[in-house]
Amino acid sequence: MHYALGYTFSCMELFEFFPFDKLHITEKESNKFYKQSRIFLVMSIFMTCLKLIINDIIDNGVTFNLPTNKRKSCIYIKRITGPDYKKGRQNGKWLQFDLYKTNFSGYSMVFEYDTKAVRRTKSIFLNPEYRDRIVNNVNDGVKYF
Repeated sequence: MHYALGYTFSCMELFEFFPFDKLHITEKESNKFYKQSRIFLVMSIFMTCLKLIINDIIDNGVTFNLPTNKRKSCIYIKRITGPDYKKGRQNGKWLQFDLYKTNFSGYSMVFEYDTKAVRRTKSIFLNPEYRDRIVNNVNDGVKYF
């Protein structure tokens, strides 16, 4: 398999320029009440929200529209068919999906966003637990749109 590692980042990098001065809690209060510093408190809240979003997308087949200002962006499970499916399948992707139940298609979670000129789609690489849940759902007849 080929992984697009050029688009990865850590949670610490994501919150590198977070405006902590806008939080209504001091470092001392955060340590006292939550037993962790403000940065780790903010990161744990973000990670919990992200897990809830991913679980909702997998379990209910919803599209999560991100709250961006002007340009639209969303996360959802995309059905892959045709030449893209054939190429991915030959490279070892979607081997767990039942060919007949999925009608020769694969499913991947994607992040889709608008730029000034075009709409771009990036694959989201999930851990094995989430991937297996998608595979089980699809093989059990759940449809993602």
